[in-house]
Amino acid sequence: MLLMGALDNETPAAWCDAVLPAVQAAGAPVVFHGYVKEREQIARHYAAADASFSVCPVETFGLAALEALACGTPILTADTGGAHELIDQSCGASAPPDPVAMADALLALMARPRDEVRAAARARAELYPWSTT
Repeated sequence: MLLMGALDNETPAAWCDAVLPAVQAAGAPVVFHGYVKEREQIARHYAAADASFSVCPVETFGLAALEALACGTPILTADTGGAHELIDQSCGASAPPDPVAMADALLALMARPRDEVRAAARARAELYPWSTT
């Protein structure tokens, strides 16, 4: 799992500082990349991912989810919030924002034909051009 983001250009989000060492100590393959400035690099990370998580139940729009869809990456999201409104069953999955439901939804999403889901993700993103968002 690759986590990207920061509170600013220098400082990783506080929760990553607190949680990441424990997760890595448990043997989970998690890397916190920190802030990524270059759009091309962000797009490469999204495109390389099997899925992108946008699980905040109060997300107002879901721009990160839309960026991932544009890179052909399916989305797993909470069944509430803005990111949920961006996806349909062809390009992602949603579930209540609890760990068991999210894990089940992710397993179901990963069992679907990869090429079909990635093509549907890109097609879904194209429904939201800058001119209308």
